[in-house]
Amino acid sequence: MFKHTILWAAVAGLVLALAPAAQAGTIDLSNPLDVAKYGPLITALNLSDGDIFRMVFVTSATTTAEETGILYYNTFVDNVANNVDPYTGEPVTGSIVAKYGWTWKAIGSTADDHAIDNTVTTYTDEAPGYPIYLVGGDYDKVADDYKDLWNGDIDIAIRRDETGDTTGEGMAWTGSLPTGYREGYYLGHSAGYAEAGWVQHNSSLWINGGHQGLYGQRWVYAMSEPVTVVPEPATLALLGLGGVGLILSRKRR
Repeated sequence: MFKHTILWAAVAGLVLALAPAAQAGTIDLSNPLDVAKYGPLITALNLSDGDIFRMVFVTSATTTAEETGILYYNTFVDNVANNVDPYTGEPVTGSIVAKYGWTWKAIGSTADDHAIDNTVTTYTDEAPGYPIYLVGGDYDKVADDYKDLWNGDIDIAIRRDETGDTTGEGMAWTGSLPTGYREGYYLGHSAGYAEAGWVQHNSSLWINGGHQGLYGQRWVYAMSEPVTVVPEPATLALLGLGGVGLILSRKRR
Protein backbone atom coordinates (compact mmCIF):
# COMPACT_ATOMS: atom_id res chain seq x y z
CA MET A 1 0.00 0.00 0.00
CA PHE A 2 2.79 2.36 0.96
CA LYS A 3 4.61 1.58 -2.31
CA HIS A 4 1.46 2.37 -4.31
CA THR A 5 1.08 5.69 -2.48
CA ILE A 6 4.63 6.62 -3.38
CA LEU A 7 4.00 5.57 -6.98
CA TRP A 8 0.89 7.72 -7.35
CA ALA A 9 2.59 10.65 -5.64
CA ALA A 10 5.45 10.39 -8.11
CA VAL A 11 3.07 10.36 -11.07
CA ALA A 12 1.13 13.31 -9.68
CA GLY A 13 4.40 15.16 -9.29
CA LEU A 14 5.22 14.34 -12.92
CA VAL A 15 1.90 15.72 -14.14
CA LEU A 16 2.32 18.88 -12.09
CA ALA A 17 5.86 19.32 -13.36
CA LEU A 18 4.66 19.02 -16.94
CA ALA A 19 1.77 21.42 -16.41
CA PRO A 20 2.66 24.92 -17.67
CA ALA A 21 2.51 27.81 -15.24
CA ALA A 22 0.13 30.61 -16.11
CA GLN A 23 2.23 33.33 -17.67
CA ALA A 24 2.45 35.80 -20.51
CA GLY A 25 3.37 34.17 -23.77
CA THR A 26 1.08 31.17 -23.32
CA ILE A 27 -2.50 30.36 -24.30
CA ASP A 28 -4.38 27.55 -22.55
CA LEU A 29 -7.26 26.38 -24.74
CA SER A 30 -8.80 24.48 -21.80
CA ASN A 31 -9.05 27.68 -19.75
CA PRO A 32 -12.32 29.58 -20.42
CA LEU A 33 -10.65 32.85 -19.43
CA ASP A 34 -7.93 32.34 -22.03
CA VAL A 35 -10.49 31.33 -24.64
CA ALA A 36 -12.41 34.54 -23.99
CA LYS A 37 -9.29 36.72 -23.97
CA TYR A 38 -7.69 35.23 -27.08
CA GLY A 39 -10.90 34.39 -28.94
CA PRO A 40 -10.21 36.31 -32.18
CA LEU A 41 -6.65 34.97 -32.33
CA ILE A 42 -7.73 31.39 -31.67
CA THR A 43 -10.30 31.58 -34.45
CA ALA A 44 -8.27 33.53 -37.00
CA LEU A 45 -5.11 31.46 -36.57
CA ASN A 46 -6.95 28.17 -35.95
CA LEU A 47 -4.76 27.54 -32.93
CA SER A 48 -4.32 24.11 -31.40
CA ASP A 49 -2.11 22.58 -28.70
CA GLY A 50 1.58 23.00 -29.36
CA ASP A 51 1.31 25.89 -31.83
CA ILE A 52 3.85 28.70 -31.43
CA PHE A 53 3.59 32.04 -33.19
CA ARG A 54 4.61 35.70 -33.00
CA MET A 55 2.92 38.99 -33.90
CA VAL A 56 4.03 42.32 -35.31
CA PHE A 57 2.69 45.85 -35.66
CA VAL A 58 3.96 49.35 -36.37
CA THR A 59 3.58 51.86 -33.55
CA SER A 60 1.03 54.63 -33.84
CA ALA A 61 3.41 56.80 -31.77
CA THR A 62 6.55 58.22 -33.35
CA THR A 63 10.08 58.88 -32.14
CA THR A 64 13.40 60.18 -33.38
CA ALA A 65 16.32 57.83 -34.06
CA GLU A 66 18.88 59.79 -32.07
CA GLU A 67 19.09 57.30 -29.16
CA THR A 68 22.09 54.98 -29.48
CA GLY A 69 20.95 52.06 -27.30
CA ILE A 70 18.49 49.37 -28.37
CA LEU A 71 16.89 49.42 -24.91
CA TYR A 72 15.29 52.77 -25.73
CA TYR A 73 13.54 51.38 -28.82
CA ASN A 74 12.53 48.14 -27.07
CA THR A 75 11.01 50.11 -24.20
CA PHE A 76 9.27 52.42 -26.65
CA VAL A 77 7.47 49.65 -28.54
CA ASP A 78 6.71 47.63 -25.39
CA ASN A 79 5.09 50.67 -23.79
CA VAL A 80 3.00 51.36 -26.88
CA ALA A 81 1.86 47.72 -27.00
CA ASN A 82 0.95 47.66 -23.31
CA ASN A 83 -1.00 50.92 -23.10
CA VAL A 84 1.74 53.03 -21.54
CA ASP A 85 2.40 56.47 -23.01
CA PRO A 86 6.00 56.16 -24.32
CA TYR A 87 6.71 59.81 -23.53
CA THR A 88 5.15 60.28 -20.08
CA GLY A 89 4.82 56.74 -18.73
CA GLU A 90 1.15 57.41 -17.97
CA PRO A 91 -1.52 54.79 -18.72
CA VAL A 92 -3.42 55.16 -21.98
CA THR A 93 -5.96 53.05 -23.90
CA GLY A 94 -6.37 51.74 -27.42
CA SER A 95 -3.95 48.84 -27.80
CA ILE A 96 -5.76 45.60 -28.62
CA VAL A 97 -2.74 43.53 -27.54
CA ALA A 98 -2.23 45.13 -24.10
CA LYS A 99 -4.55 42.61 -22.42
CA TYR A 100 -2.20 39.79 -23.42
CA GLY A 101 0.70 41.13 -21.34
CA TRP A 102 3.33 40.04 -23.87
CA THR A 103 6.82 41.47 -24.15
CA TRP A 104 7.63 43.32 -27.38
CA LYS A 105 10.95 44.16 -29.05
CA ALA A 106 11.81 46.69 -31.75
CA ILE A 107 12.74 45.44 -35.21
CA GLY A 108 15.73 47.73 -35.26
CA SER A 109 19.53 47.84 -35.27
CA THR A 110 21.97 50.04 -33.36
CA ALA A 111 25.77 50.14 -33.30
CA ASP A 112 25.80 47.24 -30.82
CA ASP A 113 22.71 45.25 -31.81
CA HIS A 114 21.36 43.72 -35.00
CA ALA A 115 17.57 43.52 -35.44
CA ILE A 116 17.85 39.79 -36.09
CA ASP A 117 19.55 39.32 -32.71
CA ASN A 118 17.37 41.78 -30.81
CA THR A 119 14.24 39.91 -31.89
CA VAL A 120 15.91 36.46 -31.67
CA THR A 121 14.90 35.55 -35.20
CA THR A 122 17.95 33.76 -36.61
CA TYR A 123 16.97 30.91 -38.94
CA THR A 124 18.62 27.49 -38.87
CA ASP A 125 17.50 24.19 -40.39
CA GLU A 126 17.13 22.79 -36.88
CA ALA A 127 15.24 25.85 -35.56
CA PRO A 128 13.48 27.62 -38.44
CA GLY A 129 11.40 29.79 -36.13
CA TYR A 130 7.68 30.44 -36.00
CA PRO A 131 5.02 32.02 -38.20
CA ILE A 132 4.56 35.75 -37.69
CA TYR A 133 1.18 37.46 -37.97
CA LEU A 134 -0.01 41.05 -38.28
CA VAL A 135 -1.98 42.53 -35.37
CA GLY A 136 -5.64 43.30 -36.09
CA GLY A 137 -7.89 42.81 -39.09
CA ASP A 138 -7.76 39.22 -40.30
CA TYR A 139 -4.43 38.64 -38.52
CA ASP A 140 -2.72 38.08 -41.87
CA LYS A 141 0.52 36.15 -41.99
CA VAL A 142 3.64 38.28 -42.47
CA ALA A 143 6.15 35.42 -42.67
CA ASP A 144 6.12 31.62 -42.49
CA ASP A 145 9.27 31.50 -40.37
CA TYR A 146 12.46 33.49 -39.70
CA LYS A 147 13.95 32.69 -43.11
CA ASP A 148 10.84 34.09 -44.75
CA LEU A 149 11.07 37.20 -42.57
CA TRP A 150 14.59 38.07 -43.68
CA ASN A 151 14.51 37.08 -47.36
CA GLY A 152 13.64 40.58 -48.58
CA ASP A 153 10.01 39.79 -49.40
CA ILE A 154 7.55 39.45 -46.53
CA ASP A 155 4.04 38.18 -47.28
CA ILE A 156 2.19 41.39 -46.38
CA ALA A 157 3.21 44.91 -45.40
CA ILE A 158 3.39 45.65 -41.67
CA ARG A 159 0.86 48.43 -41.87
CA ARG A 160 -1.34 47.98 -38.81
CA ASP A 161 -0.70 49.61 -35.47
CA GLU A 162 -1.32 48.38 -31.92
CA THR A 163 -5.00 49.45 -32.13
CA GLY A 164 -5.53 47.25 -35.20
CA ASP A 165 -5.95 50.29 -37.46
CA THR A 166 -4.25 50.59 -40.85
CA THR A 167 -1.69 53.37 -40.96
CA GLY A 168 -1.17 55.85 -43.75
CA GLU A 169 1.87 55.72 -45.99
CA GLY A 170 5.10 56.54 -44.21
CA MET A 171 8.32 55.25 -42.71
CA ALA A 172 9.45 53.36 -39.63
CA TRP A 173 12.93 53.53 -38.13
CA THR A 174 14.90 50.30 -38.60
CA GLY A 175 18.63 50.96 -39.00
CA SER A 176 18.68 47.59 -40.75
CA LEU A 177 19.36 45.68 -43.94
CA PRO A 178 16.72 43.29 -45.37
CA THR A 179 18.74 40.45 -43.79
CA GLY A 180 18.09 41.82 -40.28
CA TYR A 181 21.65 42.97 -39.74
CA ARG A 182 22.62 46.58 -39.07
CA GLU A 183 22.79 48.94 -42.00
CA GLY A 184 25.65 51.40 -42.47
CA TYR A 185 23.36 54.06 -41.04
CA TYR A 186 22.04 52.31 -37.94
CA LEU A 187 19.84 53.89 -35.27
CA GLY A 188 21.71 56.56 -33.35
CA HIS A 189 24.42 56.95 -35.99
CA SER A 190 26.77 59.85 -35.31
CA ALA A 191 26.53 61.04 -38.92
CA GLY A 192 22.97 62.20 -38.21
CA TYR A 193 21.16 59.73 -40.49
CA ALA A 194 19.56 56.32 -40.00
CA GLU A 195 17.86 53.75 -42.22
CA ALA A 196 14.06 53.60 -42.30
CA GLY A 197 11.55 51.36 -44.08
CA TRP A 198 8.29 52.08 -45.87
CA VAL A 199 5.33 50.54 -44.03
CA GLN A 200 3.24 50.24 -47.20
CA HIS A 201 5.74 47.88 -48.87
CA ASN A 202 6.31 44.15 -48.46
CA SER A 203 9.46 44.10 -50.61
CA SER A 204 12.85 44.84 -49.05
CA LEU A 205 11.68 48.45 -48.83
CA TRP A 206 9.67 47.52 -45.73
CA ILE A 207 12.88 47.65 -43.72
CA ASN A 208 15.47 49.23 -46.03
CA GLY A 209 13.82 52.18 -47.71
CA GLY A 210 16.40 54.96 -47.40
CA HIS A 211 18.44 57.12 -45.04
CA GLN A 212 16.55 59.74 -43.04
CA GLY A 213 17.66 62.48 -40.66
CA LEU A 214 17.84 61.17 -37.09
CA TYR A 215 15.66 63.91 -35.65
CA GLY A 216 12.61 63.20 -37.78
CA GLN A 217 9.60 61.65 -36.08
CA ARG A 218 8.87 58.16 -37.41
CA TRP A 219 7.16 54.94 -36.36
CA VAL A 220 8.89 51.78 -35.11
CA TYR A 221 8.11 48.12 -35.90
CA ALA A 222 7.35 45.90 -32.89
CA MET A 223 7.54 42.09 -32.57
CA SER A 224 6.10 40.02 -29.75
CA GLU A 225 7.81 37.29 -27.82
CA PRO A 226 6.97 33.76 -29.05
CA VAL A 227 3.51 32.74 -27.85
CA THR A 228 2.87 29.05 -27.11
CA VAL A 229 -0.44 27.19 -27.02
CA VAL A 230 0.13 24.95 -23.99
CA PRO A 231 -1.05 21.33 -23.68
CA GLU A 232 -4.40 20.83 -22.01
CA PRO A 233 -4.37 19.38 -18.46
CA ALA A 234 -6.26 16.35 -19.76
CA THR A 235 -3.39 15.61 -22.12
CA LEU A 236 -0.90 15.90 -19.29
CA ALA A 237 -2.99 13.59 -17.14
CA LEU A 238 -3.00 10.99 -19.90
CA LEU A 239 0.78 11.25 -20.07
CA GLY A 240 0.90 10.63 -16.33
CA LEU A 241 -1.47 7.68 -16.52
CA GLY A 242 0.59 6.26 -19.34
CA GLY A 243 3.59 6.45 -17.03
CA VAL A 244 1.64 4.60 -14.32
CA GLY A 245 0.69 1.86 -16.75
CA LEU A 246 4.27 1.44 -17.87
CA ILE A 247 5.55 1.18 -14.28
CA LEU A 248 2.85 -1.29 -13.20
CA SER A 249 3.37 -3.48 -16.25
CA ARG A 250 7.06 -3.68 -15.45
CA LYS A 251 6.32 -4.55 -11.79
CA ARG A 252 4.03 -7.43 -12.88
CA ARG A 253 6.83 -8.87 -14.96
